[in-house]
Amino acid sequence: MTEENKAIFSLNDEYATTRRVTCLPPIIINHPEDKIQTQLFLPVTNTIKSEGGLRTKGYFKENSIDNPLITVITVVFNGESHLEKTILSVITQSYDNVEYIIIDGGSTDNSINIISQYENQIDYWISENDSGIYDAMNKGVKFSNQLSYLYFLNSGDYVFNSDVFARLSKLFDGKNIVFGKIQYDTGEIVKSSLSVNRYLHNTIHHQSIFYPSQIIRHIGFDCSYRIMADYKLNIQIYNTHKYRYISDCSIIALCTENGLSRSNFNLAKSEINKVKYQMFGEFFGWILAIIFNIKFFIWKFVKNK
Repeated sequence: MTEENKAIFSLNDEYATTRRVTCLPPIIINHPEDKIQTQLFLPVTNTIKSEGGLRTKGYFKENSIDNPLITVITVVFNGESHLEKTILSVITQSYDNVEYIIIDGGSTDNSINIISQYENQIDYWISENDSGIYDAMNKGVKFSNQLSYLYFLNSGDYVFNSDVFARLSKLFDGKNIVFGKIQYDTGEIVKSSLSVNRYLHNTIHHQSIFYPSQIIRHIGFDCSYRIMADYKLNIQIYNTHKYRYISDCSIIALCTENGLSRSNFNLAKSEINKVKYQMFGEFFGWILAIIFNIKFFIWKFVKNK
């Protein structure tokens, strides 16, 4: 290994994902107790439709104390209408140490062509069938750097402005979980919180929160849920009492009002109550479910009034 291969260097100063790269692959240490085991690439099988990105060209990312690595994971399926804007909101960040992973669920529209246009700004992307959004998100975690901070930004959502990562990176020390606000395309601004309401319903949106990678690898998203596995994950993380939560008062992302949890309230309500039964037992889960159902009924009545 030459000194040049060990060095951190820039491929292209124009993009957040190409300013700090190395030719030295990261050292991978998997722990048997982790739900998600790290890989650099998928094994070669007939199910893989395609893959690409900087990693396939021999370029990798490295975490550092002064420049914490942020891994952005974008999940997409037939998202050609919004995907490019999502990609641009990531790669045009002013921050210098960003790893970008895109997991495509086997799109049949123009999504793969859009991804391929940014082949030299995306670290790693794959396209293959999956069993849903949380299966795809778990895959993204599998391919991310083990020492990074993870941020999930699905196709159709956008980082609020180009300085978001630079500002929040100052709060990343491996033990902090950082979250903020999101803004829907209707103009509504929603603040994430960790009040007592977290036991009633989802109070932290995945587009507004940054996690140390190791905690997601250890727990993983429960793929038996269609739209509320992130709620279960947040409760599980909070109950470990191993991490400090830091609330940032700014807007992190712009999100579509037509997201799964916003457009399917009945399923969201059902899965939220399922989490309560699993996490708190039948009796306390039942009490929490009753309180949540009442609150949900009042909210829906006011919204439709």
